[in-house]
Amino acid sequence: MSSAFDLFDKHNRKFEAVPYRGFHSKEDYLYCMKEDLAEWFNDMYGCALTPDTFVDQLETGVLLCQHANNILRTAREYTMKHPNMKPNVKVPLEGVQYRSRVPRGTFLARDNVSNFIAWCRYDLGIREVLLFETDDLVMRKNEKNFVLCLLEVARKGKQFGMVVPTLVEMEDEIDEEIEYCKQVDDYKAMYPQAESHKRDDPNNNMNGLKEDEEPALGMMTNHNGDLNANVTPAQPERQPPQPPKPPENKRLKRTDSRVEGLKTLDDMVRDMVEECTCPQQFRMIREAEGRYRVGDNKQFIFIRILRNHVMVRVGGGWDTLRHFLERHDPCRCRTPANGELWEIPN
Repeated sequence: MSSAFDLFDKHNRKFEAVPYRGFHSKEDYLYCMKEDLAEWFNDMYGCALTPDTFVDQLETGVLLCQHANNILRTAREYTMKHPNMKPNVKVPLEGVQYRSRVPRGTFLARDNVSNFIAWCRYDLGIREVLLFETDDLVMRKNEKNFVLCLLEVARKGKQFGMVVPTLVEMEDEIDEEIEYCKQVDDYKAMYPQAESHKRDDPNNNMNGLKEDEEPALGMMTNHNGDLNANVTPAQPERQPPQPPKPPENKRLKRTDSRVEGLKTLDDMVRDMVEECTCPQQFRMIREAEGRYRVGDNKQFIFIRILRNHVMVRVGGGWDTLRHFLERHDPCRCRTPANGELWEIPN
């Protein structure tokens, strides 16, 4: 049946609505996120989640509510051991009531999921922008919101010493590196001479003169050839303090090393960037291990390897490098048919 918005050619053949380009890399992003979260749940609770069954297994809300109650127990133990903990950390006061062994898609399962969402909102203090709705999980309306909420739940649990997914561990490492970069900028602004400062020459003698070097004008000597002690010596240049020490990134060193012929992180980034077909190739300048400058932007981006995925830290979340390039490289930049650009909330 035709509608008023259907288009036809001169031969009365109907045009089919075809997206300009399928954004498969968006699904790749969701897949690697679910892969990381599935491994996290498996390590904590001994279940057998996979990226393909991740949403199906959590749809009943049972494991979600169990995890919420586990956070509550861990938070109580943590506050007893650390009575002087930071005041800005919101400690959950109550657990989640749920029904176990409920069939998927039933009202009881939806009630479990709803109780978990309410607990995240009121007891864990998760912002509305990072919460999901019951239908996002049960009806698969928005798996992205569900995944982002679980990551935020993991970040909250980290405050009480709980195990976190690999992506959250990498976020902590990147935050340390960002703080280090700020310290370096402050150091350079405060001690500009440190860049060109030369350390004392080890060949210098006790008098500060090299061998066979005559005393400079104004340095008077006595009849024994020694420097005149009555003459005030020139004040030595004040040495700047030691520059900030970079944080040790063990995970980056481990994943960026060549093992069994695998490419390094820098090799993977270079291969993806070189796929650019612009007359002037899209610029991505390597500043340090895992830190790059994009185009003419002065801001850094941080790239890490998550298993076999190359991930980019974007705002408050993550994206795959391929999807990131599809959104920023002019020759690869496309807009989905529905006009949606997939943003990760800050």
